[in-house]
Amino acid sequence: IDALDTPVVFTMPNADSGGREIWDLIREFAKSRPNVHWAENLGTQVYFSMMAVSALMLGNSSSGIIEACSFGLPVVNIGNRQDGRVRGPNVVDVNADRDSIVAGMSRALDPAFKQSLEGVSNPYGDGTASNIIVERLRTVELGSRMTSKRFYDAPGTDER
Repeated sequence: IDALDTPVVFTMPNADSGGREIWDLIREFAKSRPNVHWAENLGTQVYFSMMAVSALMLGNSSSGIIEACSFGLPVVNIGNRQDGRVRGPNVVDVNADRDSIVAGMSRALDPAFKQSLEGVSNPYGDGTASNIIVERLRTVELGSRMTSKRFYDAPGTDER
C-alpha cells in the first residue's frame, strides 16, 4: 500500500474474531500516511459510489466477491475466507503473504485486466431480482393452497 501513489480508503472489519485488533492496526497505519483514510461505515450509497470510482479493492470481504463485479472493479481477494463462493472474472485470488498480494495488485491494476472487465456480467445477478419476484408473484394463484399452513404429525411421534 505504501508503494501506491493514490488515496487509500480502509473500511473497517466486522465483528469477526480479531476484528478489534485489525481496527487498531488500520488506525495506527493511517496515522502517519496522509493518503490513507479509514471509515467505520460509509453507508450503502457512498460505499457503492466509492466502488464505482476505485481502481482496486483489496482484502477478503464478501463485497469484493458479490458486489464489486457489478462495477467492473478489480478485486484482490486475500486468503481463503471466501473459498467456495462463486466469483466473477474481476477477482484475483492470492495467498496471504506479501509477495502474492503485490503480484495480485500488479495484475489487478494492469490496464489490460481492467479493460477485460468492461461489460462483464455479475454471477450474482444484475440487480433486478425484486422486479422478477414481483412479476412472478403477480402470476401465481394465491388461493388457500398457498396461503394456509398445513401441519402433519411426524411419523413415530406420540401426543404429549
